[in-house]
Amino acid sequence: MIALALELSSRHGSAALLSGHEILAEETWDEKDFRGQHVFRVLPGMLRKASLSLDVIDVFAVGRGPGSYSGMRVAITAARAFALPGQKTVYTLSSGEALAQEIADLKKVSSIAIVGDARRGTVWFGVFEVRDQVLAQVKSWAVLAPDKLAAELPPETLVVSPDWQKLSPVLKGSNFKCLEQDHFPKARIVGQLALRKLELGLPGEPLVPIYTQPAVAMKL
Repeated sequence: MIALALELSSRHGSAALLSGHEILAEETWDEKDFRGQHVFRVLPGMLRKASLSLDVIDVFAVGRGPGSYSGMRVAITAARAFALPGQKTVYTLSSGEALAQEIADLKKVSSIAIVGDARRGTVWFGVFEVRDQVLAQVKSWAVLAPDKLAAELPPETLVVSPDWQKLSPVLKGSNFKCLEQDHFPKARIVGQLALRKLELGLPGEPLVPIYTQPAVAMKL
């Protein structure tokens, strides 16, 4: 099964082409200057490298956040547009799950919290645990004040964040076990997870971004 995976929820965007779990082509970039548009620049070169065209792709896998709302919308909209002509599958899962899966495989820990900057003096977080070698989300995405986070985390939880540089004054001041650098979800992990879940017959998540804060509104 051929998959194109897109991950634009953080300031490090990425895209990957996979055949089964083999990576055929992969690109990563700093999303800061492109606002979700760079994927359209790199995709033609990725397809050439893999000797593929969009019409042979079976699955379009997308990370839906939490994170950059504009990036997530671009990724989901692009995947739906690519999939439409051939009525192909669009499979979404949380970007946080992809990051937690990568960290679980690398660090061999049993409990992982993915934490990010929710702005307005708050953080978003979700908690994952490895049970019988399978990753499961045990606390859904939620937003709270940073000083309330410790009470929500199981003992020995490893805290990982794509916003470590911004949140380090808060996170380092607590008794958390932390990976003390930014860690970003990757398209290749999104794609591998999507293909694994499809093989198991598991449904994807809703085709909408995970947005942890209500939209900012102004009275006119």
